[in-house]
Amino acid sequence: MSRFSIPDDSRRRPDIEPVLPLINVVFLLLIFFMVAGQLAPGLPADVSPPESAAASADSDEPIRLVVDQHGNLFWQDEPMAIADMPDRLDGLRKDRPVQLLTDGSIPVVLLRPALEGLRNAGITEVLLVTRSLP
Repeated sequence: MSRFSIPDDSRRRPDIEPVLPLINVVFLLLIFFMVAGQLAPGLPADVSPPESAAASADSDEPIRLVVDQHGNLFWQDEPMAIADMPDRLDGLRKDRPVQLLTDGSIPVVLLRPALEGLRNAGITEVLLVTRSLP
């Protein structure tokens, strides 16, 4: 009689665990974050910001103003006149920065009235929004 026994292979676990459920979960998470990233509201006007090689600066809850190619001013997706700017921005904290989103091809002549309106409203910090260079 032999003292060596042959182990029963029917109870042994496979060397590699099935990875199909893990792959399914990863793809579902990928799809979720791709869809969630597209849910941000769009801009009220067709604006393509100018490019910049500077690093982006983080700010605390900025006020976002949009100036389109024709010099029209938008705030919270609504058109706003330059003359109404001090009254509409009156209730906001003046130490919060204002993000100014403009088209890259807009001449400074069309941007100047918006900047003067911000100065008249008491805004001390204006950030020009740009795109990073690839």
